[in-house]
Amino acid sequence: MDCCNYPHLRGSRSSLETATPQQLNAEVRAILGNDWQSPEYHRARTELQRMGPEVDSVLVALIEDPRARTEARADALVLLADRRSPQAIATLDH
Repeated sequence: MDCCNYPHLRGSRSSLETATPQQLNAEVRAILGNDWQSPEYHRARTELQRMGPEVDSVLVALIEDPRARTEARADALVLLADRRSPQAIATLDH
């Protein structure tokens, strides 16, 4: 996976789980809404789906950011729902 475009997914084991909050935020924003047909995108999205609740707040922030790309915001909303996050419904009601 060395050719991966996402710095925290390089190597044999993902380091998204050990990324700082700022790194995680930047990585999620870089991943979502981009090249959804690529294998790298699907690996990254799968990793995000497996992560704990710390990623939910990053997804909600992205969803609510009017400056973010529409595709990334929509992708974040779908991922939040796919994760069965309790914040998904609250985000839709917002």
